Formats: sequence, structure tokens, C-alpha cells
Amino acid sequence: MGQRKRLVIITIVIAVIAVFVLVDWNTIVHHNVVEVKGPEVEKVIRRKTVPEPVQETREKHKTSLREIAGGEYPYAKMNLYEIKQEVMKFFSTLDNRPYIKAYGLQEGTYRHFQEILSRLKANPPVITGETRDMYTLMHNMAYFYRVLGKRDICLVKDIMDKENGNMEQTMALFYAWVQEQERENPGDMLLSPEDLYRFSCFFLSTLSGRAYISRRNTKVGTLVKYYSVLLISKADKHKRNHFGVDIRPVIPVLISEIKARKDLAYSDYYLENLLRIKQQYAQ
Repeated sequence: MGQRKRLVIITIVIAVIAVFVLVDWNTIVHHNVVEVKGPEVEKVIRRKTVPEPVQETREKHKTSLREIAGGEYPYAKMNLYEIKQEVMKFFSTLDNRPYIKAYGLQEGTYRHFQEILSRLKANPPVITGETRDMYTLMHNMAYFYRVLGKRDICLVKDIMDKENGNMEQTMALFYAWVQEQERENPGDMLLSPEDLYRFSCFFLSTLSGRAYISRRNTKVGTLVKYYSVLLISKADKHKRNHFGVDIRPVIPVLISEIKARKDLAYSDYYLENLLRIKQQYAQ
């Protein structure tokens, strides 16, 4: 009888874990309606499902690698000041979007995202020991919703959906920004190299991080995995991979994933970097 009882408990635990892995938090937070309180009136934004724009084929995109920045990756030849100007242009463009204005962000998107990053930095996710008990696992599964709250989760999702066509360029810009900041002015970084490394480990090595990526736009998920691999490989190179995350099994899978996609403008560049990293680990 005792053995049967233990079997029932184990079955229930596995079922609960499966639900949290597979469920999309959209169904939990009811993303269809978001209340946004401005300075004078309460605005209600009703979300409509907008189909993603049809992506051009890789061939039409491939003006990029040999023509942008002298044949290099975007922003490769810009200094920190120039990159920061591009970042501010991005946030300025967001501030003028009607869907952003509806949120009533008094200090603009740049200041608001500084505050969001401060909250993430102050409340990092669990990397090791995530599955030691149900409380820790559920805590990690709800990480972004728990730290950011419903309103900011909706804000981030809106930006990812509405700016989807520029997301690849935008992620390249922000990666260039943090790399140049680390090199020239590390004291001014919104997230330190350690913070970036920790979040990379979260996305690639935890059940919660992988589940989160699986629920996002597949293009964004691929790019998140790509930049996470770059950051962890850099930590390995500088002996800072203290969580011991092994990205070697991830690299060939990611290479195949990128090769299969037709909506990445810089796929050749990504593949070149991944093959180089793979070769370094093989030595």
C-alpha cells in the first residue's frame, strides 16, 4: 500500500512539472486585456492577434554580410559613442509609437527599461538546484512574471511583436553595446558581464529558461540561444563559467536550427561564429 501511495505522489509531481513546462503564461495572465493608468485617465488596451509579417527569403536578405559595415556584422566598426547614439534612436522611435504612448511611461522607454533591468539584476533567477523542490521550480518558472509584473510583461511582448521585423538588427545593436561598454566603460553597464552570463545560463541550462524560449517567437528564441552561446563561451575563455554550463551539445543543434531558417539576415555570420567556437572546444 505504501509503495502504491508513493507511486501516486510521484505521478502527481511529474504531471505538475509537465503543466508548468508546457503552459504559456499568456493563458495565466490573460494577456488580452491590460489596464494602463496614465497621469489623468485610465486606459484599457485591448490586444488583437496580429499575424507576423511574412519574412523575406534568406537570399533577399543577403545584401547584408558583404555590404553592411564593409562586409562585417552590423555596428562592428562603430565606437561606443556611435553605438549609444543608435541605442537612443531606438528608444526614441519606441517613444513615438502609438502602442507605447498608450502605456503612459512618464520618463520614456529608455528610463523605464533601465528600471526593468535593475529589477532583474536585483532578483536573478536560480541556475543550479532548480529542481531540488517544487517551490524552487515554480518560482523559476514564473521568474519574469514574478519580477516584472503583468504590465511590464505585456509591454515587452508588445515591443517584440510590433517590432518583430527589426528584432534581429536590434539584438545585434544591444549585443554590440554591451560588448563595447565592457571594453571601454564597464562601470556604466546596465547589466554586468556576470549578469549577462547568469541569464545566458538560465536560458540554456535550466528547465524554466528553455521552457520560456520554447513559448516565444521562434526567430527570437533562436537569437536568444545564439547570443547566450556567445556569452557563455566568452565566460569559458576568461575562466568565469562558474556554473559549469557545457554548451558543446547546444552548438551543433543551434547550427542545424540556423541553417534551416529562412528569416535570418545574418545567418552566415552566426554560423561562422558557431563553427569557430565549436572548433575551439574541440582543441
